[in-house]
Amino acid sequence: VRDSIDAVNDDSWSVQLGDALLDQMKLYTGQRGFKKTLLSILGLVIQKTNLKEFIHRAVGELFEGTDHVSDIERLGCARGLGQAAAVNTDIVLTKLQSIVKAQEKKQSGGWFSSKPTGPSVTSGAKATALLTYGYVTMLTPTDLVTSRVEVHIVNNILPVLQAPATAEIKENGLRAIDLIGKAVHPDRLEKFVLKSRDELIKVILTIMNPPAEQNAKPD
Repeated sequence: VRDSIDAVNDDSWSVQLGDALLDQMKLYTGQRGFKKTLLSILGLVIQKTNLKEFIHRAVGELFEGTDHVSDIERLGCARGLGQAAAVNTDIVLTKLQSIVKAQEKKQSGGWFSSKPTGPSVTSGAKATALLTYGYVTMLTPTDLVTSRVEVHIVNNILPVLQAPATAEIKENGLRAIDLIGKAVHPDRLEKFVLKSRDELIKVILTIMNPPAEQNAKPD
């Protein structure tokens, strides 16, 4: 796909290809493996396109077209948006921030349960956003990731993991931290120091060894 886009070298053609792939997403319902591949290819098309209107729209549709209950589709989405972020870093980060900062949808608690006062997302969508942060960090050019990882990535991940969270959020948060660690390892960024390292380690330890009261079973 990359070679084909480079050979054609025409933005309008790339946008038509991207729109065709977006239209195809609904045909892959229940076909997780094929959908994962489609999402990843979509991210590459976004990366190779310069038309901002399409990039904004496609980033949103790629994320929203993912079934966030599926770990397979979640991986395809994360990889796809990671590839898109290799060139369109800030557009992808803006989308992810809107997800992690949104209220989490709660199961209905009856007539008197409170309703969200703003945009809300599922815990599965937040889990996908966290994993995507990891791939964005891995695939963003090293000269750019150093100015983004602390403020725009780690600072958005930590509050989600420090609050009470579902198992899928914790799991994908840990996977994201692992990818971030690999992305900023001295083998790749020799002189870079991750100032939030201790906070991340503390979050990891808390998730792996939760306080005793959280493990206590109700009488």
